[in-house]
Amino acid sequence: QICAGGWTEILEAKMVNVKGIKGNLHLLMILGAWYVSNGTTILLNKYIFQAMQFQFPITLTFLHMTVQSGLAFITIIMVGLIEKTPIPTDVYFKRMIPISFFFCANILLGNVSLRYVPVSFMQTLKSLTPVFAAVLQYLCFGSRLSLQAAVSLVPATLGVALSAYTELSFNLVGFFAAILSCLFTGLKFVLSFALLRAQYNLDAINMLLYMAPPSVLMLLPSALWFERTGVMAWLKAPDRTEKDLGVLLFSAIVSFSLNATLFMVIKATSSVTATIAGNLKTLVVIIISIIIFKNPVQLWNYVGMTSALAGITWYGMIKNKWQTTGTSEISEGSQTDSEQSKREAAA
Repeated sequence: QICAGGWTEILEAKMVNVKGIKGNLHLLMILGAWYVSNGTTILLNKYIFQAMQFQFPITLTFLHMTVQSGLAFITIIMVGLIEKTPIPTDVYFKRMIPISFFFCANILLGNVSLRYVPVSFMQTLKSLTPVFAAVLQYLCFGSRLSLQAAVSLVPATLGVALSAYTELSFNLVGFFAAILSCLFTGLKFVLSFALLRAQYNLDAINMLLYMAPPSVLMLLPSALWFERTGVMAWLKAPDRTEKDLGVLLFSAIVSFSLNATLFMVIKATSSVTATIAGNLKTLVVIIISIIIFKNPVQLWNYVGMTSALAGITWYGMIKNKWQTTGTSEISEGSQTDSEQSKREAAA
């Protein structure tokens, strides 16, 4: 019996270890898919604005939201690949509509910023998002980061900014659009996190099904009022081809993948962890651009990259990130907080 009990304990321990490995691999796959779709979306949108001369960020965002609404509807309602999660009407209007607004505003402002400034400048400014997310979690939930976690945000954020510093090109409109996008990104992270952790366990596609259609309605009046004439002139240009329209459609499909994987990241981690992972994505994009385009790199660029990687790794290794019990993670119980800390470390 002792031998049997010993073997049982060993097998159980191995099963727990296998589950942990699978969980980490699953999280890494989600982050990898998010990185690829995010990088492709950013670079493709910049190509649309710059090379194709489609300088209409409201219309581009409207197109993205329309395609995402259609793909989410097909996936859930028509094909039934994913079961629809019902939400009470009052909850939808009180909670989901506000999230839809910040979701839409974040994407729109990001596209406006891309329209006027280089990718490196926009991504540098977007590295301020973790600070916004931490402050918003404090204001919304009373969450307060531990001193160690708060300090770890400093090298992570400043490191990414420093690594892209040599590529900065200032434009006032693009600058303020990126700053406001940081604010709305933080609000979206915090509100999405609160809703996904609540009793309405929404998956990524259900979130798009509920949020994308209201976004379409929010964008339509502005697109018609501000950009209709320009878009019609662009479509009637003699050098316009079907390839250009195909690129626009493809960018919308990629954006569907981006938002789906983004909500998966939010659901698998905390809101601040998601934004820190976003900084790591930015760093990877910068490194790849240096390799491919042979960008001139100075010593301070390497210092910034090292600082960002160190800060992100440091944050991921911190088990107890919140020193107060006001945060929604901790209020669910110490075991949940421990499991979340492990997922953050794996990220």
